Amino acid sequence: MLPGIHIITANALALNLTKNPIGGLLLGIVFHHLGDILPHKDLNVFQNYNEISIKQLPKNLKLFLASELSIGLLFSFIYFILFFKKSFLLFLFISLGAVLPDLITIFFKKAFEKYGFGRRYINFHKKFHFKLKDKSFKTILLLQIYELFFIILSLIFFHLSNNFV
Repeated sequence: MLPGIHIITANALALNLTKNPIGGLLLGIVFHHLGDILPHKDLNVFQNYNEISIKQLPKNLKLFLASELSIGLLFSFIYFILFFKKSFLLFLFISLGAVLPDLITIFFKKAFEKYGFGRRYINFHKKFHFKLKDKSFKTILLLQIYELFFIILSLIFFHLSNNFV
């Protein structure tokens, strides 16, 4: 999934499950990996991003990623912090956890792979990540609809769990 979607869904699923920022960070990581297992689109729509670094991406793709991340953060901030008055610190930690696995994989992969645990973690992230084989327009459209459905389900969970907090 793209980072903005990870942030929205992780906050929707985790904000009512903990009040502890470290717990929020860990839940953000867990929900990132659960989201990655589900069918979704991300940079694999454009090219084999596991083989390239962020520096090698075309400028328009970098702009697209930055825009999607900004929209996801802005929506989450307005929705969870301004509308529902949730903890800003908890929101930050969940958001960091939601994108941390991809940050590690994209920016620190070489450094992490030098160590046994880091190499196992990178391999875990790759192994359990959804692999998009069919890049047809129909498949991409269906995945987009599926991701919107997942966001809506996450927000419904947030609202239902809000009743118990």
